[in-house]
Amino acid sequence: APGFEAYEIWSEKGVRLIEHTSGTPGAPRFFPEEDEIIVRYCVFPPEAAGGSAIDLAAAIADTERRYPGMLTHFDLNAPGMHATDSVDFGFCIAGELELELDSGQSTKLKPGCVVVQTGTWHAWRNRSGKPAVMAFILAGAKRR
Repeated sequence: APGFEAYEIWSEKGVRLIEHTSGTPGAPRFFPEEDEIIVRYCVFPPEAAGGSAIDLAAAIADTERRYPGMLTHFDLNAPGMHATDSVDFGFCIAGELELELDSGQSTKLKPGCVVVQTGTWHAWRNRSGKPAVMAFILAGAKRR
């Protein structure tokens, strides 16, 4: 087929194993279990301009009501930083996001960018001033 192109993003056979020792053992299920795959998309609102105050207690309660167990994967000392026992494939569909690693390294994602997270601590930052949309395939994995 003229013009056809294919790009391999990830390939793995057998039980998915992740090398990293980070993660949150025993956390409730918002993220996939070892033998589970979840496909979802997320809309990331822009971060509040000028450090606008939010009602943290209300935000936590709303998040726990809508996404039970999600917050147990987050590091309370590093806002937004989280790790899961999964191999995550992220596809930027709209807007711009930054993927920040616990090392402080940050990568800007624009539509068409693809990332693979393998159980590492990371955070999503939307400093663009506009909503951003990501699609994810989360494949539950076992830590080595």
